[in-house]
Amino acid sequence: MSGATYPGPGQLDTAMYALLHEHRINLVVTAGYLKKIGPRTQELTQPR
Repeated sequence: MSGATYPGPGQLDTAMYALLHEHRINLVVTAGYLKKIGPRTQELTQPR
């Protein structure tokens, strides 16, 4: 996933959210990840 594939505002965040939600991912490790994680994706990764 990249900004080149999803260039519009929020598109990358929406795509990431959909992928994580679809696969029921409950842990995200972002070590070395240089892109800002969008607010929608952050909702899935917040402690409950």
